[in-house]
Amino acid sequence: MSFVPYFVQCLTCGSRLRVSDPAVIGTIASCPKCGSMVQVDAPKENSGEPPEPATQPATPSQVAIGSRIVDSDQITRDAYSATDLDAPDSLNIAAASDGGFQGSGSVAEETFDDAPGAVAPDAWQSDRTKQKRQVALIAAVSAATFLMAVFVFVWFVRSRGTQQAGLTETPPALENDRQSSALELNENEPQQPRSEAEADPEAEPLNNDNDTDTDTDTSEQSEQSETSEPNDVEPSSERIGSGAIPIDMMPIDPLAEPDPSVEPAREPSSPPGSGDASPAAPPDDENPSPELREIPKGLAPFLDLLDLDGEANEVTPTIETPPGLDRADLEEAAEETLDPMMIATPPPTINAKRVLSVEFAIDSQGYPLGDFVLLISQITGVPIQLDWVSLDIMQIDVADPIIPSRGTLSAKQHLEKLCESFGGKMSIEESLIVLTIDDKLFADRFKAVTTLDDFGDDAGEVISLLNQFMSTAENDSDDQLDQLKTPATRTEQQLLMLAVDTMRRLRGIGPKIEEKSFSRWAYFVTSPKADWPVLSDGDLGPPLYAPVTIAGLLRRVSRQNKATCVVNWFDANRRRLSPEQLMMPYAKDNAGEVFRRLLDPFEVQVRVVDEKHWWVGTDASYDRLSTLVWTEPLGEGRDKRLARIKATMAGATADTFRILYDPKSDRAMMMLPRFVVRQMPKILL
Repeated sequence: MSFVPYFVQCLTCGSRLRVSDPAVIGTIASCPKCGSMVQVDAPKENSGEPPEPATQPATPSQVAIGSRIVDSDQITRDAYSATDLDAPDSLNIAAASDGGFQGSGSVAEETFDDAPGAVAPDAWQSDRTKQKRQVALIAAVSAATFLMAVFVFVWFVRSRGTQQAGLTETPPALENDRQSSALELNENEPQQPRSEAEADPEAEPLNNDNDTDTDTDTSEQSEQSETSEPNDVEPSSERIGSGAIPIDMMPIDPLAEPDPSVEPAREPSSPPGSGDASPAAPPDDENPSPELREIPKGLAPFLDLLDLDGEANEVTPTIETPPGLDRADLEEAAEETLDPMMIATPPPTINAKRVLSVEFAIDSQGYPLGDFVLLISQITGVPIQLDWVSLDIMQIDVADPIIPSRGTLSAKQHLEKLCESFGGKMSIEESLIVLTIDDKLFADRFKAVTTLDDFGDDAGEVISLLNQFMSTAENDSDDQLDQLKTPATRTEQQLLMLAVDTMRRLRGIGPKIEEKSFSRWAYFVTSPKADWPVLSDGDLGPPLYAPVTIAGLLRRVSRQNKATCVVNWFDANRRRLSPEQLMMPYAKDNAGEVFRRLLDPFEVQVRVVDEKHWWVGTDASYDRLSTLVWTEPLGEGRDKRLARIKATMAGATADTFRILYDPKSDRAMMMLPRFVVRQMPKILL
């Protein structure tokens, strides 16, 4: 009878499994759709109808998990192949053999590792436990190291103490030498006999069995020491073999008086055995006193300073009085603190053709000269230096407004138009641009200021005084005494013009340079304008919401305080403070505090010259800025005051110090650095 295939229904997903082999009847198969186990029962008798889904009988070997019934024995059988179990009736359904008991999502059999590696010990402990064990290990190692160091230190101290005790132990022969020395130094004082037991009360006898012999030896030694004279002491050279230290190798007591009978040891001039005789001893008057024999040669001259009972007060001091003693109570000028790396790497050379080709337009009815220069520096990034002294002598105020040229022009064209407006010229140097007065215009101004016709009959005397004041090593010839000498450099010409106008003020003649320009470079010695204080307050203006260049910030804040700012770019440029350096100030502080915080890294400060002018530079440059000052009438103490001034500036060159005494006004005119000018009240006391 042929077998008729039939279907078995899966109780989990409801799918039907076709049974085509009668050998699988009564077994458990795996559903190819959901992987559940399905009991394959025999078909019902009524073959005309589709068989009902097979039900799984509840047997003791089956385990029910939820709504699913699992046969553990069958699962074990399905986990192995038919060959392993030697079962002839092994299930041969494709759906069951493909996935095994793991279902369709199982891992391929060849990917399993039958011999997995051992688990690392760290994997069985938590991170916290691991951290505690590490800390405990570190603590244990540290404690062991510390104990080892302590042990080594104690061992070293003990061993060193033992060595020192062995070196300092006094042998009997050495003790006898000390007793002999004491007898020699104190002949008039009765000596008490000292035995070895008295020398070391705590010493124990070497042999306890021979106490009687020891006492006998001790008494014999005592009797010998009582009857012996100091000169009967055995020479130390004969006891060297017995372990005693020679007397000439013993340290010398600095408080003991020397023995005239003992000749001091002298070092041979040649090695022993060379055959050369030692040089003859110098005369006694060339030898130092016996007290100085053990003093180094370099310290011997200073011994007289300790001889308070002798001629110490009569010794002439050998240290000369330092020059410029009067300067002992004066402050020194601020030192230049430029970084050596900046000295080794000077500022980069500017490309004038490129940076001055930047084009821009300015529409203004009036712009201060100093602010306009800062604006061009801000736009081009090139430091532009103003020759402020020449501008003041020409009576051109940098705070006065100028009208910029209209239209779009390059930066070079703007500067050229600016120079035309005040008679200046532009000089392009390696790392900056200098704006000064044209040579012809300055020469005309020099001639007008230095003409001495207004001095009348005193013109000849004034010419002589001014020529002496301006004389230097280069131009100290005595020719042309009937007229002023014209200096060769612009700086010397500026100084002579200020000196001539100072003489006019000393003699009550109307000056030719306005006071507001003149007072920045020459003034009375105690004038309140003598010092330019560092800016400590001021209005910073509205807060900034973006960084701004340092040139723009100086221009903005100075205008906010109705002033203009002149920057000494020689100082700033060497410290890499360029005009386009971006800054972001803190708006809650005043202007002085903001500039101090921003400019301190560059070692420059903002100083208030007067209410309309600020100056930016270093302390070192400010202290060394030359200025002309004059004194009040000197009166009877003129010689003393003049001598004190000259002593204070002793050693200064003509570039730093010059002085002139005008007999008619009884005043002194001096060129001094500013750090000395602010201390002149102490010098003129």
